[in-house]
Amino acid sequence: MGGDPFDFPQSIVPKGMAYQWCAKTVMGDPNPSFTKMLEGGWSPVPAHRHRSVFAKRVDGEGNVAFGGQVLMCRLEEASQEAQQLNEDKAFQNAAATGRLLKFGDVTFRLSENEMASAKDLGVSCQQYALRRMRRMADGLDQGTCIVGIVDHDYGPTGSLEFHHQARRLPRHRWLSWLFNLISKEQ
Repeated sequence: MGGDPFDFPQSIVPKGMAYQWCAKTVMGDPNPSFTKMLEGGWSPVPAHRHRSVFAKRVDGEGNVAFGGQVLMCRLEEASQEAQQLNEDKAFQNAAATGRLLKFGDVTFRLSENEMASAKDLGVSCQQYALRRMRRMADGLDQGTCIVGIVDHDYGPTGSLEFHHQARRLPRHRWLSWLFNLISKEQ
């Protein structure tokens, strides 16, 4: 353990468990998030479980604690499920604005201007995107192509978005260009 008083060797975490520090108090006042952690399946780590590591970091209840923080534990599977739920909620919030759309496993992102265009046309963002893709497939929207964007905020695979091309490439060339672009990003 170095200079960070909250550091501990990850090797002490029992297999199948997750550890996380949580503020029990903030500036001496009870932290409402602590109760939410308890309700979420977290429980304080008893100091006797790791005497050699946390010998001097024990609260009055016999739990590992330091500076108003308590070391909490729960099943790793529960933490992974909670993480997935949080990611799903974040995506739903972004999708609710119309900015992110899902087509199967593919995430598609619209710009503010495209969302405004959908509104002006009186269609949903998803209908707008599908309509625009159809126009591209029919060769009617020649100045636009679809590109892959690596953006880890929206997932490990990123998303797709419309991109204006200054000059029109023959269909086989822009598909090749798109494939090469996506391949280079990975």
